[in-house]
Formats: sequence, C-alpha cells, structure tokens
Amino acid sequence: MFINEAFTRLKMRLRVTESAALADTHRSVVSYLLIVGVVYFLYKTLDYIAAGLDPSHFLTFTCSLVTALIYGAAYRWLRSRSAITVAALERLCLTLQVLLYVDVIVYIHTDYRESKLVYLLLIAMVFAIGSATARLTILSIAAPIATLGFYVYIGMPGADAEYLRLASATVAVVLGAFAALRSALIRQIAARDLASGYAGELERQSYIDPLTGIKNRRSVFANLDLLTRQSQPFWFGVLDLDGFKQVNDQHGHSVGDDLLSRVASRLQQMAGPDLVVGRIGGDEFALTLIGARNAQMATEAANKVINAISERYRLDTVELKIGASIGLVAFPTMASEARGLYESADFALYKAKQSARGGVVIYNEAEAAEQKQKEALEHALRLADFDRELHLLFQPQIRLDSRQPESFEALARWNSPTLGSVPPGIFIGAAERTGQIKAITSVVLAKGLATLAAWPERIGMSFNLSAQDAGDMNFVGSLLELVRRSGVAPQRVEFEVTETAILADQDAAHRALSILAEAGCRIALDDFGSGYSSLQHLRVLPLDKIKLDRTFVRDATEPGAAREIVASVVALCERLQLRCVLEGVETEQELAALSDMKLDIIQGYLFGRPMSETAAADLIAASA
Repeated sequence: MFINEAFTRLKMRLRVTESAALADTHRSVVSYLLIVGVVYFLYKTLDYIAAGLDPSHFLTFTCSLVTALIYGAAYRWLRSRSAITVAALERLCLTLQVLLYVDVIVYIHTDYRESKLVYLLLIAMVFAIGSATARLTILSIAAPIATLGFYVYIGMPGADAEYLRLASATVAVVLGAFAALRSALIRQIAARDLASGYAGELERQSYIDPLTGIKNRRSVFANLDLLTRQSQPFWFGVLDLDGFKQVNDQHGHSVGDDLLSRVASRLQQMAGPDLVVGRIGGDEFALTLIGARNAQMATEAANKVINAISERYRLDTVELKIGASIGLVAFPTMASEARGLYESADFALYKAKQSARGGVVIYNEAEAAEQKQKEALEHALRLADFDRELHLLFQPQIRLDSRQPESFEALARWNSPTLGSVPPGIFIGAAERTGQIKAITSVVLAKGLATLAAWPERIGMSFNLSAQDAGDMNFVGSLLELVRRSGVAPQRVEFEVTETAILADQDAAHRALSILAEAGCRIALDDFGSGYSSLQHLRVLPLDKIKLDRTFVRDATEPGAAREIVASVVALCERLQLRCVLEGVETEQELAALSDMKLDIIQGYLFGRPMSETAAADLIAASA
C-alpha cells in the first residue's frame, strides 16, 4: 500500500502538466540556459579560431558555431512569444538537447581521451534542469547515460568503470534536481495564483458595497463610463429613501443598516439586463434603465421600483414602512458623461423631494435652467464677502397691550456683486447646502449686536439658527463669544430655532440651546405648527417664547380647526408661562378676529414690515 501511494505521488509530481502557467515559468529557466549555452559555444568557437583551426578540429568548430547560432535564435524566438504551451516548450527543449548531445559526441570522438566522458554526465545534469517535462527529463538522462555505458563496455574497452558508478549517482542527482525544480516552479505558480486570486477578490470587493452587497459608487460610475462610451441611449436615476432619517433617529443605526440591506435586496431582485442597481452612499441608490426607450417607459419602471421599496419591512425587532423618491435623466439628450448624469439626476431628485415626494421627476430643460441658476448661486456664495455684501433689515415684534415694540427680528439680505439682490428664501437654503450658513449667521449676529448696542436696553433682538448652527457646539460657543464681546446683555439676545432644525439632531440641538439659555440668552421656537410639531419640545427645551406659524393665523379668522389650534396654543403658552408671538398678522380685521384671545405679541405687516436700521430706530424713539 505504501509503495503504491509513493508511486502515485511520484507520478503526480512527474506528470506532464499542460499548464500555461508552468510553461511560462519554465520558459525563464530555459532562456537562462540558452544564454549560458550561447556564451559557452561562442567561447569554444573563438578558442578553435585562436588555435589555428586545425583540420582535425574543423568538425567540432562547425558544431560549436552552429550550436551557438541556433541557441541564440532559439533564445530570441522564445523571448518574442507572448505565450507558449508545455508541448511547444518540450519540442524546443528536445531539439536543443539533441543538438547539445551531438556536439558532445563529436567533441568526444575528436582527439578522444577518456576524461572527456565526464561531459556525458554534465549534459545529463543540464538536460534535467532544462527539460520542460518529466518524460523529456527521463529520455534526455537516459541518452547520455546509455551512451556512457556503450563507451565503457563496447565502444572503448578498458574505460574506467568508475564512470558508470558516477552515472548512477548522476541519475539520482538529476532526478532529484528535476523534482526539486518542478516542485519550486509549482509552488511559485501556486503562490502567484493565490496572490492573483487575492488581488482579484480585493478588486472585486472594491466594486461591492460592504453593507448591502450590491454595486457601490465606484462600480456605478464605472458602468456609466462604459455605457456612455458605447453611445447607446439609456436612463439614469438616483433614488433616495423618504423617512429613513427618522428610522435612524427612532430605532438606531443598526436597524437603519438592516433596513438599507433589505432595500438593496429588493432592488437586486428587480435587477436584470435592463436594470442595473447600486448604492451611491447613505440612503441613496442608483438605477440604470437600459431598456427604457422613452420617458414614459422610464417613469413606469421607476414607479415599479418605488412601489417595491414602499412595501412594509418586517425586521427582527420592528416593522417599518418607508417611501422613495427618484430623479431621472436621459442619456445623451440631457447629459453626456457620468458626472453630468449623476448631477442632473440628483437635481431632479432634489426637485422630487421638494414637490413630488414619493414620486418621479424627470430632468428636463426647465430643470437644466434651474440647475444652472442653482450652481451660479452656490458659486457666488462660496466667493462672497458676507461682511461687505450682507445687510440687515429689522421686523418689530409689538406688545399688543401697549402697541409698542419689544423686540426686532434681524433678517439677512444679500446683495451679490454678480447676481444682484438675492431673496433670503433662495440664498439661505443654498447656504445650508454649501456649508456657508454658519458664516452668514456669524456676520448677521455681529452686525445685529452692533445695532442693538445703540438701542435702549428695553429693546431686544432675535436671530435665526439653522440646523447646522444648532448642531455644532463649537459654533454655538463662538456665538456666545460674540455676544460677550459686544457688551450687550445676553437677556436682550434671542435665538430662534425651528422644529425642523431641532429634528436634524435632537440631542445636539437640545445641548446647544441649553448652553445658550444658561448664558442668559432667550430661546424661541419658530414656525410652531408648520412642521413636525411635538409637545415634547415644549417640555424639554429651555424655551422662553413660541412663534405660531402664519398659516394658522391666516386661517384663524374663520371658525374651524385653525382657530381652535391658535386659541389652544395661546392658552397653553399662558399656562406654561411662555411668551406667544403670532406671526403674519397683516390687517386690523385679522387682529379683530383674534381679539377674544389673550394675545401677547404680534409680528406682521400690520405693525411693520422689515425695515432699515434707521427706520427701526425711529420707531423705537416714537414709542419712548
């Protein structure tokens, strides 16, 4: 049994492996032997020439010269091949070995000396190293050894039999050398294949999203580059989940990650030759619709995706339902390269989020024009000198009982050198997208405090905080430092924050507002009722004032739910000892319709539109 296993292992090691990798690796060994052979036989050729080319050595001279030339030609041919098979390498090695064998035999017979028999042993070792296959090794070893036996016993009687004992040792050595060489080559190939496999896997993984297992951003853009080079029409879409942030806030990121994986799984199930899906990042996914021939087909396909995504999810710990919005763009009519496709689809998604949440918006000429305006606006914001370009207007907050101003809201106005006067409803949102909002808040606060310092101490001023402002503790600290340096009492400074801004990062917003309140500043909850209103905010936040959204005030002039809500909020503020501001009161008729409520402060066109610093100072002076 042991002998059979050993024989099997030997046969497996010595078998002819038709492997391109083995042939390519062994080609290097043969190439080096050919270089050595060329040098050696050229040396012999020159040596014969230097000795005077005795006629008795003419045959050996010719063999050496021919061998050197053929070896050189074989080397060039071997190196010029991009690939070679084991069979072709075996035939080449056999040809070269026959040539070497003939050269040695001619050398032995020319001016015979017994010592020349050692060359048969030497070429046996060369044959073992230079043979491409096991069978060629055995054959090539057998030829010089058999020739040596012929010389010792028949061809040249009297030759030392020690050569045969050396031959036996040579056989063992050369077989061992071949086995060692082949084993080294196989290990080298295995290591190379393993490294190549790892490299291939790493390359593959670099195109896979690690969380969801679908194509990642890199893969999405690589596919877009490929499709745009092929110049075949297709549609590209960006999908964003509606309500995903609330899932993360309420249930934690582990549930959010699980939900993203489930969404990706549904997308992958819908994927095929006509739909390629991938994850761009966060809760944003990419759709490439290859089979859609027109806008209707693309919209129908996108709506199918939205419907599939919007089905209820049963996770391990919770059951959830979310929605999705998609922005679509056509190639090549609306964008011609990968980056443009993404930016256009992303802008269409932005429009969907604004006005068609849960639906599909197709990027068209109108969106293209709006996107150019948006890009020009964002570019101007990045280059803006806000200290020079921003100015403030002030809208009074009037105590209803005295009809006198108690405070003013500082409102930023931007006059861009390139765009002219830009409405705040446009540039504030753009500043939040580009990260410029903090710079604007700092400039507004600094300018407002400088104005407030010149006004009577009974007058206060309020400033708006964005979600980015309220979520950055370091920035809040810098605002307090501005207040401290201004010399204005903190109690005269009020910071307004919307519920939407609080929801962006509730914990950070609560901490920031608490720090401001502890420093003596007042806190107002702005646009109450317009967003995700929660009485929890009234309980947790350090509030001094609530500003009721103008939509309720406008509708409260008639009997109905809006009027009841206004009355309830006014009464609630009284019980909680909070100041209540009604925004948007524009006429005496509206004010009269609310007269049966215990109104506190009014802010609206009835008592004053946003005004200049001079007009505000005049109003204050008139109320003294």
